[in-house]
Amino acid sequence: PMAICIALGTSQGAHDGRGLLSNYLSLISTAPGIAVVVAAGNEGNARRHFFGLVDRAIGYNTVELNIAENESGFSMSLWGQSPSIFSIDIQSPTGEYIPRISATLNENREISFVFERTTIVIDIQMVESQSGDQLILMRFSNPTPGIWRFNVYEREDLNMGFHIWLPMSGFTSNDTYFIRSNPNTTILSLGNAEFPITVTAYNDADDSLYINASRGYTRLNMVKPDIAAPGVNVVGPTLNKGFAAFTGTSVAAAHLTGVAAMVLEWGFVRENIPGLSTTEIKKLLLRGARRDAAITYPNPEWGYGILDIFNVFDSLRINIIV
Repeated sequence: PMAICIALGTSQGAHDGRGLLSNYLSLISTAPGIAVVVAAGNEGNARRHFFGLVDRAIGYNTVELNIAENESGFSMSLWGQSPSIFSIDIQSPTGEYIPRISATLNENREISFVFERTTIVIDIQMVESQSGDQLILMRFSNPTPGIWRFNVYEREDLNMGFHIWLPMSGFTSNDTYFIRSNPNTTILSLGNAEFPITVTAYNDADDSLYINASRGYTRLNMVKPDIAAPGVNVVGPTLNKGFAAFTGTSVAAAHLTGVAAMVLEWGFVRENIPGLSTTEIKKLLLRGARRDAAITYPNPEWGYGILDIFNVFDSLRINIIV
């Protein structure tokens, strides 16, 4: 048996669990004797996600992006909800205007500005290869600091909405962010994969959610995260042979991976549940999760509740009357 902890992620991709690596993780999650646990990410309060609906009264939605001083470059991806088709125009902080760029089957162009050093390479894919949805990818080089404005238009009348993501923390300045950001749908890939166990972090000292934890659901409204585990000020070993307190959803993922290993030992090795896989382990953990009576579950912050391994086994050994 093997318990796999994936304590990293990326904000690139469709955030729908349909990428190649996400599909592979879902595949091995169904294999007997394998438990796959993925960290949700720490992007909940990073202001790097925007969700919007086109205002029918004016025909577009204005996205405002603040770019920090000395930002050398980054990418920004707009994912349109199918089957709608989206297009954009651009206004720089100095007021220079790029007219509406219509969506075609495969559009690629480089935009330069008269009074600025900024260049933007725009790649529009009407049918992105892994998701089948529309992608507008913008790569900025030497962007002018200040507030950029993007008007997003929708061709159809369905008003399905669109998402925009910036790179995750550490890949852009903390002062590059959306003015009207949205904390939901910020779980990193591979945390959006369907069958692995996606874990968020909470403080077991006061049962509060970790303030920076990424939030669900996925772009297709699949429930993620699945469950919460301790991830605030958790003491662990360091590389210099000491101990320190660690915080984040990666810590919570490591904690839950250890629990998953114990469940594998009980179920798979001792043959209490022969053929036990990630899928069955997830069901056991979710059924035993501790839930607050004042909170509706599942939800984008906690998933199905707080990890409670005692309750998992307690629910198995007693007679339950439904």
